[in-house]
Amino acid sequence: MTSQYRRFLSTCLTGLLTVFSSAAFVLPNPTTGRSDDVAPTASADRPEVDLSAVTDNDYLTYEENEAYYGLLHRATITPLNEMRREANDLLQQRRQATPFPIFKDMLDHPELYRGQPVTLRGHVLNVVSYDAAENPWGIRQVYEAALFTDDSQGHPATIVFTERPEGLPLGDKLVDGVEVTGYFFKIYYYPSADKVTRRAPLILASTLQIRPVVPHAPLVPGWVANGGIALVVIVLVAVVWWVQSRDQRLSRQRQQHDIQVQIPEWNDQASPSLPRIDDSPSDN
Repeated sequence: MTSQYRRFLSTCLTGLLTVFSSAAFVLPNPTTGRSDDVAPTASADRPEVDLSAVTDNDYLTYEENEAYYGLLHRATITPLNEMRREANDLLQQRRQATPFPIFKDMLDHPELYRGQPVTLRGHVLNVVSYDAAENPWGIRQVYEAALFTDDSQGHPATIVFTERPEGLPLGDKLVDGVEVTGYFFKIYYYPSADKVTRRAPLILASTLQIRPVVPHAPLVPGWVANGGIALVVIVLVAVVWWVQSRDQRLSRQRQQHDIQVQIPEWNDQASPSLPRIDDSPSDN
């Protein structure tokens, strides 16, 4: 029982040292990102885009190209703060009409979002770049990213944009703290990595905003944390030393007791039940 207690104290000491050292001295590093205050160049009048040819729950088609690049061009010339304001107004309207989050609402009612600005936040994966199809707005290259929001249940929204922000590398690296405001185009089919056709909201935007991760301040000052760690270590060491000293003292006492029990007392008087060696047998 004593050895188990000693092992338990040693385990507690090791665990506390690990937890306190990681909590007190390891702080998350901030990530760099583009400020969301940067807005695209404003245009006096936003061009009208004919979206009548757009169909949901289908692949992108050639007939949708004009509407696709027209809405993408519109995203590049509309001030970002204006798009955000309109996206927030639409969100408030939909919250009064349905309890579902915006991701599911777009899947269920794409016609209500067509050509309307929406704002999504989350992390992105699989950022790729490719040449744009021929279009009258001079768009030569586009980027595409899969954005996962907190309410999308692991399903991505596809974001197509024309300007890749600083801090967003190409490839499958996960980038957190991403926000996008763009125009909803359609619910479209896309082939997934598991060779299953899936559907996702398709959002057309000018760029993405990467919000820098602010490091969390420690709950207590460093000197308090360090002092607490030192105090805990001293107390645990003292307890372990006391237990070991007590075990050693008890062990010595048991050994002395065993020795005393094993050595019988010497009796000078002969036992009356046994004959003495110098006694001679009596003559009959």
